[in-house]
Amino acid sequence: MDLSDAALWQRVQDVFAETIELPPEARPTYLAAACAGNAELLAEVESLVAAHVRGAGFIEPVPERIGPYRLLDEIAHGGMGAVYRASRDRGEFQQHVAIKILSIAASPSLHRRFVDEQQILATLSHPNVARLLDGGVTRAGVPYIVMELIDGVPIDRFCRELAMAERLRLFRSVCAAVHYAHQHLVVHRDLKPANILVTADGTPKLLDFGVAKMLGADQHGVTIVPAMTPEYASPEQRQGGPVSTAADIYSLGVVLHELLTGRRPDRPLRRGTLPSPDLDAIVAKATRQEPADRYPSAEALAADLERFLSNQPVEARRGAAWYVLSKFAVRHRAAVTAAAVVAAVLAAAVALTVRQSRLAQRRFEDVRQLASSVVFDIHDAVARLPGSTPVRKLIVSDVLTHLDRLSRDAGSDPDLRLELGAAYVRLGDVQGLQSQPNLGDADGAIASYHKARLLLGGVVSRSDRATLAFAEASRHLAMVLMFARRRQEAVRFSADDVAVLEALVARTASDEHRRALVGAYNTLSDADGDSSHRLKAVAIAEELLAKTPADGSRQRDVALMHKNLASPLVQRWAGDRGLPHLRRAEELDAARVAANPANREAQLDLSFDHSQNGMYHFNRENFGEALREFQTALEIRLRLAESDSTDMRLRDRLVYAHTQVGRTLTAMDRRVDALAAFEQAARLSESLLAAEPRHPQYRSNMAQTQARIGYAHDALGRKQPACAAWRTALRGYDDLDRDHALRDDEREWAGELRTKLASCS
Repeated sequence: MDLSDAALWQRVQDVFAETIELPPEARPTYLAAACAGNAELLAEVESLVAAHVRGAGFIEPVPERIGPYRLLDEIAHGGMGAVYRASRDRGEFQQHVAIKILSIAASPSLHRRFVDEQQILATLSHPNVARLLDGGVTRAGVPYIVMELIDGVPIDRFCRELAMAERLRLFRSVCAAVHYAHQHLVVHRDLKPANILVTADGTPKLLDFGVAKMLGADQHGVTIVPAMTPEYASPEQRQGGPVSTAADIYSLGVVLHELLTGRRPDRPLRRGTLPSPDLDAIVAKATRQEPADRYPSAEALAADLERFLSNQPVEARRGAAWYVLSKFAVRHRAAVTAAAVVAAVLAAAVALTVRQSRLAQRRFEDVRQLASSVVFDIHDAVARLPGSTPVRKLIVSDVLTHLDRLSRDAGSDPDLRLELGAAYVRLGDVQGLQSQPNLGDADGAIASYHKARLLLGGVVSRSDRATLAFAEASRHLAMVLMFARRRQEAVRFSADDVAVLEALVARTASDEHRRALVGAYNTLSDADGDSSHRLKAVAIAEELLAKTPADGSRQRDVALMHKNLASPLVQRWAGDRGLPHLRRAEELDAARVAANPANREAQLDLSFDHSQNGMYHFNRENFGEALREFQTALEIRLRLAESDSTDMRLRDRLVYAHTQVGRTLTAMDRRVDALAAFEQAARLSESLLAAEPRHPQYRSNMAQTQARIGYAHDALGRKQPACAAWRTALRGYDDLDRDHALRDDEREWAGELRTKLASCS
């Protein structure tokens, strides 16, 4: 093999780094899979491994102290380095910790893995995950990590004296830790009893993220580096293929089998080896060959174990079509069942009435009522439930098919056109309206709103209801277009919205019509930047709220207007002129949360208040107060995301919150913490781009976070990763520029990055 080829030499280094991390008895199996019949690659790696083994007798110098910690004794050793028990005996307290030190002879690949482990641990804070306490570089330039010292035994040994139910409950806590890691875009990749220690009080702790990997390495959220312990590894790991969170689910299934039987399962798994057919089915599902056939999450696996413990039917023994919805169905079984039954009945009825409508015009009334029921009744009822996005996606797909079919038969029937137009507006909202939980499908939303305007445009003069529906379609279309950076189109459609509603209010100035005009003025102000529209809106909104002060929807209208008025006034040049608006908005949103703590919309609105408060303090260099406000906003959004991780709008807002936390930490000179925050924002941005690769806002998020990651590395003296991040950011901005979607402030960022990159050559 020609080792002058950089790519081939890098492959040798990578395989070698993974191999020496494994126990000696596991190395041949791994090498056979990793080298995939490449004899030259295998020979080179085996040569390096042999040299590594021969050199293992040489002892690296170990310092007596690292910072405030005194090293006591070695408790583990591997190819990456060694782990020592240490004691913090300076200051007012004593603390025992575990310190992991990278080997001086570590390859660049191992060094990268060590840095990755630091960053991964920095993002995780869970009672069942060993905590990162500190980290840095020794005087000799060797990186180290200070971790919580876990005084415990491997979970398989701990379970030997436990009853089956107690083993399952303990294992559910492990699943919770793994699910938490997956929610933070971390896949462990080496789950086994030795990496799950149980303390004397029965608390399991997940260890050793040295081979873990952040998701988002490609557009599908998978990583292709095959780190593993073969006996517990998934088929895709053993074959050197792409690895996702499903690999951890497989390993959990193997560990569960071992906890229940004292041995690992045969391949393929033989039924009847576990104490119950239900447990047989659960382990079989977790360890299926195809990743897509396993449990969709560690939480779903834990939920099935809870069903078994509660003597309920387990999902593993049901048809595969229900797997995706198992988590949702567990929490809202009655609601989902009712919705499914009604949806099935309505779908059958719609199909019947469509067929009949082609035969007789009089059947259109039945069709109208059914289409309205599907969209307004079923979807809106399900939308209020946490974690409902997957169910809503199924509803949208089915309803869109029916509506497209019905619209072709609508003809000139004004009533049917009105019903169908209103239905398309609701579908557009679900697909991509940023002011509510949505499926992240901006293009689908824009198409639905255009269909609505086409249907409603011919009947807009026939009734006030048709006018309101047409105006709503125009307004929501403008909102999605703005988010997609098509501002000129947004101005045109929002101006249409205002013109239609001003004419309506001139005829009939009802509260309903005036409230719609509030929204129209607000959207037009967003689109064209003219604050005079917003001032008209807030005056009407305050007047309407004064009539019914406890009306939550009107409270939200007023709060939104004040937030929008405050946005330009949080800048330092505006003095304290923004404070009354900030306080008014927070007062109203807090009242809505107090009145209904389960109201997700109100909670998210309150997070925006805290975020704006944070920006107010940040611009006045009150960084401690700014950090408190930004972190409060972030905590609210993380809680909401736990119950519905598929809400694209919420994920985008999490990107913003992590970025603002990182900016504030940077200003406070907390550089390592700031870097962790920016990297979390980048991982979320990658997941958004995986769903919509060409969305300009998501591309901008990624470019900005990569730029900030570069500045953070640069501040820490890490020139190489800084330059790599800047290059990625500049590519993103140049890509936006080619699509004519680059804002002026982003153009300035791009110019600064070019200047920075001149020093990287």
